[in-house]
Amino acid sequence: MVPDLDDYVISAVDCISKETTGFRTSGHDITRLNSILSIIVDELGIDNEEYSISDYKIKDELKNLLNFLKFSEDPVDDFKRGVGMLKSKWNMKQLETYTVVFPLHLTFQQKYGPPNEYKIARTTIERISYNNWKTTYQKAAESTDEFKEFIEESPNEIKGTRQTFWKFTHEAHDIEYTMEVLDESLSLLLGQINYSVYKNKVEGWSSSRSIWRSGWSDLTKPFIYLVFKNGSYDHLRYETDIKPRERLRISGWKGRRYKQVFDELPKFNENMTQIAPELKKAFRAFQAGITDPDDKDAFLNYWRGMENLTLSNNSQETMEAVAKRSKSLFRSEHQPLFDARVDRIAKKRNSIVHDIEEEEITKENKNLAKTLLEGLIDLYCINYNSWDIDDFKFYLDNAGRDVSEIQKNRKRIHRELYLLHKITNQYKSRDANNPNNR
Repeated sequence: MVPDLDDYVISAVDCISKETTGFRTSGHDITRLNSILSIIVDELGIDNEEYSISDYKIKDELKNLLNFLKFSEDPVDDFKRGVGMLKSKWNMKQLETYTVVFPLHLTFQQKYGPPNEYKIARTTIERISYNNWKTTYQKAAESTDEFKEFIEESPNEIKGTRQTFWKFTHEAHDIEYTMEVLDESLSLLLGQINYSVYKNKVEGWSSSRSIWRSGWSDLTKPFIYLVFKNGSYDHLRYETDIKPRERLRISGWKGRRYKQVFDELPKFNENMTQIAPELKKAFRAFQAGITDPDDKDAFLNYWRGMENLTLSNNSQETMEAVAKRSKSLFRSEHQPLFDARVDRIAKKRNSIVHDIEEEEITKENKNLAKTLLEGLIDLYCINYNSWDIDDFKFYLDNAGRDVSEIQKNRKRIHRELYLLHKITNQYKSRDANNPNNR
């Protein structure tokens, strides 16, 4: 029998020691408890956005609740009542205001920017001046030992000429949720910027004597974040990827591409709620692919984006649909050769994911996956205002068909529409002549 929420609650309570009123558990039981709590959080289906709270904070609150219930005669019912009380508390408790500031290794030639802000769905990231960064934010942090030690050990420096500086303000019950929102927003934003600059470009060969491996694009997440809580400096955070950042300068051909593409990308407003999740995932996958130094991992990231936009990432679709729908967007003078190349990287992907055999991913393989993902992103960006999910799936399933077959289907559909029109008119005529309708 599959366990339900009641079973998980009882198992979680059993992990907590009853020898003391405080929270105590053994090493083995704490591991088990954390696993059970993850399942309980999924079962409860608490909307993080509705309550502005992270799963980390929810689990912490549930631990306290379970500890309180360890002496209860009916822990399951008491747990459910307790969860209701927690939700009420989260609704009534005033949210904390978090301000997170950070440098991005992104600079602009004056005619291309930088903008005063970036809006990503319902999130806004504001640009601040280097002077504001130094006097208002860095000054508050640099007196602390953690800041001094981090800057001293980091291979990155804070320089006004090499970076632009940004601020994110957000209300939440805990900083973890604020950082989750910022992380998702930055992954999407940086993916869109990199897509704008490198769209329809292929990565060539490069040589570097640096010990630090880097992806094709150097525009990655910030190396440091300064966190302020309710106006006062709280702590710093940093990315686990500590390698030196190289700046992306939006100028020359990169500036022209950025200006041409970026402003036309979807803003993820309420009108595109149906396709927004898949397109967001695709931009994040593009960002992961173009910045990953490992060719195989970069390739798999691009492929993951293709799965999202070919609508093939569910149990009802096969992996063959990813290749079929992706290549349907491309017409080539050497179509059989192009199709064979796509089928080849599809087989490589399956071999890697299912551990069938070791496969080498070449620059050519990676570039082809990037090209296929760009074609899909382009299709969605052009049609997101007028198409729904079923329209995209229909287009991708039919775009690769032979032209004569498509024309034959068009004639058949036009004939069916004509007949349906005749049927509709007959019903209208019958209704008009029916004395009961007068």
